[in-house]
Amino acid sequence: MLTGKRLRAAIIVATLCLPAIPPPALAAQQNLSLATYCEITGRLLRLSEMEWRERVQAAEANAGNRDGLLQALDTIFNRYSRLRSDEYARYRTSDVEYGRFATDYKEEIQSYLEQNVPIANDLDSTRSRINGLIDRFEAMMAPPPGDKK
Repeated sequence: MLTGKRLRAAIIVATLCLPAIPPPALAAQQNLSLATYCEITGRLLRLSEMEWRERVQAAEANAGNRDGLLQALDTIFNRYSRLRSDEYARYRTSDVEYGRFATDYKEEIQSYLEQNVPIANDLDSTRSRINGLIDRFEAMMAPPPGDKK
């Protein structure tokens, strides 16, 4: 199980890759453009924010109940996995194509976001809120001071 900085890095890499402008043939093949990629990224980030908000609520509701918390987190994970899959399907792409686009067109995406500051600001703002929720969740999961577990 990933925790702490490794968990945060995995989450950010999984949901926040920012790619660039593809050649027309590749864009058609992947059903992605820079604008579409950034739109999907925003939608995925908002899903991630809702997911982390629910995780925090589950941790609060299940304080001291490890089994209840694990069950709640599993339910949340499964629900949001389906929602993420639905988002990819809505844009006729997949998580693999989305990730490949992000990797192959990183510079173009950065340039697109530099030219579209409101979009970049929205993505950054959502990432910031996600990081705050992750911090809250991790603080609730930290062992009490003096606990050597």
